[in-house]
Amino acid sequence: MVRNAVAKEAVRVLAWCLMALTLLLGACAAPPLSLTAQVRQSIEQVEAVLLIPQTGIDVTVTPTEGGGGGFLGVLLAAAIDSAREASAKKTSAPIVEALRSFDFRAVMAQAVVTEQSRYPRLRARTPWRLETVDSESHRRSVFDASTDSAVLFNRVSYRLESGNLYVTSDVQIFPKAAGLARFRPKPNDGNPLDEGNAFYRKTFVSVHQNVTASGVAAALTDAANSVAAQLLADLDRDS
Repeated sequence: MVRNAVAKEAVRVLAWCLMALTLLLGACAAPPLSLTAQVRQSIEQVEAVLLIPQTGIDVTVTPTEGGGGGFLGVLLAAAIDSAREASAKKTSAPIVEALRSFDFRAVMAQAVVTEQSRYPRLRARTPWRLETVDSESHRRSVFDASTDSAVLFNRVSYRLESGNLYVTSDVQIFPKAAGLARFRPKPNDGNPLDEGNAFYRKTFVSVHQNVTASGVAAALTDAANSVAAQLLADLDRDS
């Protein structure tokens, strides 16, 4: 039993190390790109896709800084964070339970449609297409099947981190029509969904601090409306 416990702890530590590496790589992500007036005017219609695979809220903790101690420091920080996350999940159980019947996907889908009516310059189909699978192969199948001149992918996630609610919206627009290909920053003809082909790329975040079980549904609704408003206002703005 001791050996099994050690093995399980090793797996948890490895998972946290991989998470730390992912965050490190994320810091090197492609820079944001705004939608120019020329590109917007060249778009006939956009297939707008909401990607929301989550079925419930994720519970995490703010990672402990351990990079200064080298690999050993990373391992130690990962072990500490593993224990902190277990404690956070236990503490957050009432919040998770309060959201059990909350349909975040429906709330987010309504939010983007409402905001689009306020900012109609981007000609996007309504309602936005809702997908519950987010994988490279699935995004490619959606892109290939689209008959519109461009495809917008809005990858939405939500989490409770150290007691604070975060809703994140990662958005990219890729050209489908041949006439839009000239706007690709770093063309890659081998993969239409390569980062270099996106002519729009932004991330929008809404944060609510110290949420409670009684207020989390309202906070999540407000956050969904907030990221939707940020996105549609940005798409309506000439850069």
